[in-house]
Amino acid sequence: MSDRVSFRFAVRGALAACLIGGATHAVTADTIRLHGSTLALPECTVQDMRTGRLYYADPRGRRQYRDLDDIAEITFTDLPSLAVAEQTLATDSDAGLHAMLSSLLEARSDVQRLWIRRRLVHIHDARGEYVQAASHLGALCVLREDPAWRHLVPMSAPNRPSFEAAREAVTVLHAARRRIRHRALQDVLDRLLRVIQPIHDGLALEYTGTPPAAGTTLSGVSVDTLRRGHRGPPSTSAPPPSPPPVVREPPSTRTPARREPPPRRRPASPPVSNGRGLTAIESMLGSGRTVEALAACERLEADPPGALGRYLLVYGQTLRAIGRPRDAAVMLARSALLHRNEPAAAVALIETAEIHRDEFNRPDIARRLLEEAVALGRERGQDDVVRRAQETIDRLPPPAAGDHERR
Repeated sequence: MSDRVSFRFAVRGALAACLIGGATHAVTADTIRLHGSTLALPECTVQDMRTGRLYYADPRGRRQYRDLDDIAEITFTDLPSLAVAEQTLATDSDAGLHAMLSSLLEARSDVQRLWIRRRLVHIHDARGEYVQAASHLGALCVLREDPAWRHLVPMSAPNRPSFEAAREAVTVLHAARRRIRHRALQDVLDRLLRVIQPIHDGLALEYTGTPPAAGTTLSGVSVDTLRRGHRGPPSTSAPPPSPPPVVREPPSTRTPARREPPPRRRPASPPVSNGRGLTAIESMLGSGRTVEALAACERLEADPPGALGRYLLVYGQTLRAIGRPRDAAVMLARSALLHRNEPAAAVALIETAEIHRDEFNRPDIARRLLEEAVALGRERGQDDVVRRAQETIDRLPPPAAGDHERR
């Protein structure tokens, strides 16, 4: 990434503006947990979510905001099922997704629905369920016409879900497209439909049942099933056996027998642009798909997400994983220096220190970076980050006598 691009990122972050609407919901003792920290912002009152930010009142009643990309989890006092869903997700992806869908049905306010829908986009995308992720993105647009949603375009490859899930997705996306007037959101919805409509039409040719009515499924799961609390696989549901097949005209330029979109060079697939995707890239890194992760990072350069510090951190981690330590060190340093106020900064300092220790044989520089990470982590209440930095310091060789002369 060029210095010019980096400067553009910094200017963009500095000039980001927000028109704050009225509070849509207020409850007491909500909590907000940030990425990179085990601590939460306690006793908050979540108020609104718009333009890529979450607005809340702190314990003293002062209005504050955080970028949505910085937030890992929200707990609403009057929606305890959401906390249960998050805990379940940590150990059981299918059961956790099912619990998250059930929590959506119990949501009491638009801000709760917005947050859960956004979480479901992330969850499905990380599971490789492009169609379901797109469905919840469309629902977000219907709930609120917010340009920030354009950064949530799924990054996973298009999947072949149950017919119910595909039907739900095209229904929601068409409804959103009819309603939305923002040009960038219209473009996103059009791209999603170009990918998902053929998948739906192919599944419809094989489906022997009555298509579910709009609003009767979530991620392809019957709402009645969710309300009863049955924990079945969330991505599939058995079709009714008796009615005859629904006959539809096949797409004019596609072969109905094709069950999967071509694995590469899908002209209809939406490009990975418009930011977000950081959770998906982290998932790629976690599963060793470093080449895909690097390609995703490079595509995000054209329109990076709001949390630039976290984006640069993930980009640096990807470069490090792919075997480009010098480039990684530069990217990580940008994250730490240019975006010190973000939770990613202290982590970026640690990873930069590890590169200087392992690749450049400069434990003296590594030590100074780690000490800075400890100080910054303590300042931000990131206990886990402080612990990691201190443990890394403890494993460094003792400072050499001349280290002070190299500072």
